[in-house]
Formats: sequence, structure tokens, C-alpha cells
Amino acid sequence: MGTDSGLFDALRDASATRLSIHARDGVFRALASRDDGPWEPVSLVLSNDCTPAWEAVIDALVASGCESLDLVHLPSVGAQLVLVRHRRVEGSSFGLLRRVEFATPEGDVIKTSLQLARVATQGLVTAGGVSAGCHVAIYGPAPSALVRDAYARVVVEELGLAGFTVVPDSGIDLLFASSLGAAGASVQGTDGLFVQSAVIGINEAIHAMDATLGLLPSESTIGLVGLGAVGMPLARRLVSEGRTLAVSDRDLRRLDGLVDAIPPDARSKVTTVAPYQAAEIVCDLLVLACPAGSFKFEDLLRLRCRGILGVCEAPVIAIGADGDAHYFDALHERGILAAPWGFATTGAFSILSLYASGATPSAAAVTARTMRVARQELGVLLDTCRRAGKAPWRAQSRKPL
Repeated sequence: MGTDSGLFDALRDASATRLSIHARDGVFRALASRDDGPWEPVSLVLSNDCTPAWEAVIDALVASGCESLDLVHLPSVGAQLVLVRHRRVEGSSFGLLRRVEFATPEGDVIKTSLQLARVATQGLVTAGGVSAGCHVAIYGPAPSALVRDAYARVVVEELGLAGFTVVPDSGIDLLFASSLGAAGASVQGTDGLFVQSAVIGINEAIHAMDATLGLLPSESTIGLVGLGAVGMPLARRLVSEGRTLAVSDRDLRRLDGLVDAIPPDARSKVTTVAPYQAAEIVCDLLVLACPAGSFKFEDLLRLRCRGILGVCEAPVIAIGADGDAHYFDALHERGILAAPWGFATTGAFSILSLYASGATPSAAAVTARTMRVARQELGVLLDTCRRAGKAPWRAQSRKPL
């Protein structure tokens, strides 16, 4: 095994199946196990060849503020799982579930999971929830039909969560979601309500930010990066409102699909931008509906917008609240208005909060809360910050966790 070996490689080479790391107040405890054997100190199980990867993961975990990270490697069904709990709570809790291809480096998968678990907690708190955020990544290809049910049972049994919420563009298909349900987990998010409420909330947040920038909707240009499960319906909604729009996506077929669906008399208000120029879109408000980690911190130096709004995920991976502070303060120093995490999609997170408590969300209630928080509360916050010359995240009552 080479010196660049990752942790999943180390688990496989040691015939180990689990690695569990718990961190609190800068102190961590790590154990590993082989098959169904006892837990042992990780130093007795894993080779020293994975030391660089190990040290990088420990640094990221401690900085993130998350309390636990578990890696599960079960070759019998081809499962590689990453589970992050931002806050441990009594009993079972819900986890955001997604699948990540092997092409994504292991370190990026872990860092993204740490960020999204924390963002999920922030969103749940903003939405009035009490649950801690969890993030589960299935690392690898979609389970084949032969092992799908067995794989689902492993996911449910190993992770010990009461249920999962499938977020937009998660890579989880309906067949696997059904297998998770058959294995005893409550699987939510496949009914389209999450996407519907997210689009409503983002649109309301755009109105709030326009108002803070002193713009009428007819005067502002919106830059939209990402035409996935949320970005595409959002783009169509903005087009239907007659907005001036500049859109970008890594998949050029999505761009073509959007343009082809636009009525001829509205096409003059929509332009497409190459993916490598996404950070340089000239616009009043840049809306990032792209996957987590799509933007690097250095991309912020290239922005040519007056305001920026993140959507369902954290487009810039920032490790811990200090990372968020670095991100938001850098934007503020450049005179770019940035909305805190959680406001635009508070309706969607309201759904997660209700799911976690065992309740069934009402579309009408979620929509009403989304519109109130995304436009009214966010509008007041942004206006207050503009008058005081403060970065919005520093003035909000709920600081980044």
C-alpha cells in the first residue's frame, strides 16, 4: 500500500469493516473493528501508510465542530458508507442521504459530509427544529438489483438512523429508496415537496435581496449556477416572471434543454454562460444552486455580482464556523451582500424537522413559513445589516454552528 492510501483502502487491507471517530472540545477518540469483532484502538488495526489521510480527516473533524464520523466498509454487498453526526442526540435521528461516485476523492467526500451535516443542523434550527443534522454518503456506484435489498438492510442496521431524507440531486433512485423503506427506515423527500418548498423559498429570498439592493425585479439581473433538481424549476419560475437571467451548468444538455423550453419572445432575457466562467457572471444577484464544493474559496475573488445566495447546500466548503466566518467576511469586505445559510430553504428544512419528529408536513403550512422567513425575516435582517454596515451572518440571532 502506498503512502497516499486512503482510510477505506486501509480498512480493506486490514480486513476491517468499521472505523468510528468521536470528537468533542478538540479531543478525539478513534476505534476500529474487524467484521463482528470487538472495537480496538485504531493504531492496532490500521497501517501507518494511511497516516496522511488520517491526519487530514482528524483535522477536518475537529475543526468542523461535528461530534462523530463513521466509515463502514462491507465487501459482502460492496458497501462503503460515510456517516457524520453534527450533534449526537438521544434516540435515533434523521439523516440526509446521498450517493457519491468513486471519481470524487475520499477526502472531499468526508469534508463535504462534515459541512453538510452542520448546514443541516443550522437549517433545522432556523426552521424551528430540534434535531441534530446528520449526513450519510454512499460512496460508490448505485447498488445493483442483485444486492439492492441486502445493501439497504446494511445501511439501515449499520447506521442506526430512524430514517433518511433524500435531498435533490442526491443520486438515490426510487428503487433503492423503496428498499430502504422495506428494511425498516422511514424514507422521505421523494414526494417533490422538498423541491417545491425550496424553489418557493429561494424565489422569495431573491425578492428580499433585490429590495435590500434597492432594485425592482424588472431591474435586476439574476445569475444562476446549477440546473439540477432545484435549479431547473427555479430557472423556469424566474423566466415565467420575466426576469433577466444568466445561467450556467456543467452539463451543457441542461442548458440546451432550458433554452429550448423558453418561449421565443422571452429568450432575449436569458443568456447561457460556460461553466468555467460561472464565477464571473456579471449580475446583480448570483444564486448558487450547484452541488456542495462546486466553488473554491479563491473563486470568491472573481465574483462580479452585488449579492450572493446559496441554495440547498453549501457551495463553498468551509470547515467549521470559523470557515463560514472567513467566507462571509471575505464577501462583506468586497461589498457583496451574502445571505446566511438556512434562510432561503427554511421551508425545506421545516419539512425535515417535521419528518424527524414523526409528523406529516402540510404543503400549505410549509409554503407559508417559507414565504414568511425567506422574504420577511431575511429582508429585515439584510436591511438592518446594510444600515449598520455588518455582514448579515454576524447580525443574525442564530449564529453558524
